[in-house]
Amino acid sequence: SISAHGAGANVAYACSKAGVLTLTRCMAFDHAKQKIRVNAVVAGPIASSPEISSGMFETFAARVPDLADRLRAMTVTGRLPTPEEYARIVGFLVSDAAELTTGAHLDVGTLPGMFTDDTALMTER
Repeated sequence: SISAHGAGANVAYACSKAGVLTLTRCMAFDHAKQKIRVNAVVAGPIASSPEISSGMFETFAARVPDLADRLRAMTVTGRLPTPEEYARIVGFLVSDAAELTTGAHLDVGTLPGMFTDDTALMTER
């Protein structure tokens, strides 16, 4: 999650996500000789259909009606990546085209530090 970059008000959550990035690097180093690649996809907000939604977005959106617009405004492209776009990124990472890619963190749809205040994002205006 993009919270690994220190975003948001939840210290424990952000620290746990940063730990995943460090774990990724350490495991990549430890398993490189066995030709095992270890990478992380750092996910930001995802545009998903109601059929596959966890319900988390809907819970926040009920409190903050313009949440989707706020999230889109914070992305590099001005739109939310789809699950299919995330799947293509993972497909690349497991392909031979990424054979020299290990210990990497791919930030998808956002830049590190873009979500500097989750509290402000989730509160009503």
